[in-house]
Amino acid sequence: MKPNLITLRPKDNLINLALIFVVIYGLLFGNTVPVSASTPVDAGYRDFIYPNGVGGNSEPTGEKPESKLWWNDGYWWGSLWSSAGDAYHIYRLELSTQDWVDTGVALDDRIDSRADALWDQVNQKLYVVSHIFAANSGAPAPPGQRGELYRYSYDTQTTAYTLDPGFPIEITGGESETLVIEKDSAGTLWVTYVENSKVMLNHSLNGNDLTWGTPYVLPGGGQENVSSDDISSVIAYNNHIGVMWSNQNSPKEMYFAVHPVGSPDDVWTPVRTYSVSGDDHINLKALETDSAGNVYAAIKTSRNAELIVLLVCKNNINRCKTESDWVSYTAYDGTHSPTRPILLIDLSNRDLYIFTRNKEANGDSGIYYKKASLDNIQFSIGDIGVPFIKSSTETGVNDPT
Repeated sequence: MKPNLITLRPKDNLINLALIFVVIYGLLFGNTVPVSASTPVDAGYRDFIYPNGVGGNSEPTGEKPESKLWWNDGYWWGSLWSSAGDAYHIYRLELSTQDWVDTGVALDDRIDSRADALWDQVNQKLYVVSHIFAANSGAPAPPGQRGELYRYSYDTQTTAYTLDPGFPIEITGGESETLVIEKDSAGTLWVTYVENSKVMLNHSLNGNDLTWGTPYVLPGGGQENVSSDDISSVIAYNNHIGVMWSNQNSPKEMYFAVHPVGSPDDVWTPVRTYSVSGDDHINLKALETDSAGNVYAAIKTSRNAELIVLLVCKNNINRCKTESDWVSYTAYDGTHSPTRPILLIDLSNRDLYIFTRNKEANGDSGIYYKKASLDNIQFSIGDIGVPFIKSSTETGVNDPT
């Protein structure tokens, strides 16, 4: 049985922008020799081993809209599987040695779960939603198999996280391929996911993170009825909440629904954002009021000529409520089989980055990135990009987060 390794690459000029780690799950050798933590590879570092089956299928750093990392108090932190603790734990990255250090603070102990992390800098709270991974459309499940919310407080003196009383709590009705969390400007927590081929929502009530409503179907004008392979994601921006989802029923398209903060649950404005094609790869970022736009989405399509696309909502006044508010930019064609796009925005330098898993001509895969100016978005479509995580011996690198 082949072990699976985690590798990490904090490129020097991107340290304060993002940390990316990926699963290496396609090793080409049988008897793996143990390596020390932070072993350098061609681009990045190879770290510790974890057992098969983590994340449901040995991909604990999936899925595309979910983040396993957060930045707090001068450190990068991550939700990583601890073999010693037999659960996901909070890890801290030591930049000087490139080692992930297990803090011993437990998260979800369900080995077939995946998670999305949200750090609330203002209130010094860490939110982690964790779900049992279902490869296709999720389904209702009994207690213990549903999506769960964890909340932790952070002590700056001890640099330690403590699980708050009453947590975890169940916030969905079952399992799902993805589960994404966001907090709006009024302090309400939101989650979205797909269950029984319908885009689902739930949110906290009355400013209390422990009290939640009943999950409900997004009012999407009929487009919330999706295929078993579709997913959704959620973003807060400019006193609004937005949900983006793929609908691979014919025709394949991408959609976005807008909800003003504080409005009743049935007040949503759905809009088609990309009618050319759609696939279940979505990664969202947002700016409040910026001349370049409000909402940004890195997506994958089913068209070889424009496989990885950046969608930008350019209208700061209309709040992304009409199809004409959205502009598309092609980042990759299918030449290098790019997949699982991750989007990052460096507002200080007015740059944006798209990270993807790409394949070289010999079939070896790694994580690459492309950069564009936030104020003049252009990509060289056919090239492979800049290597970010790459190994000549482990050639199955995938699942950036």
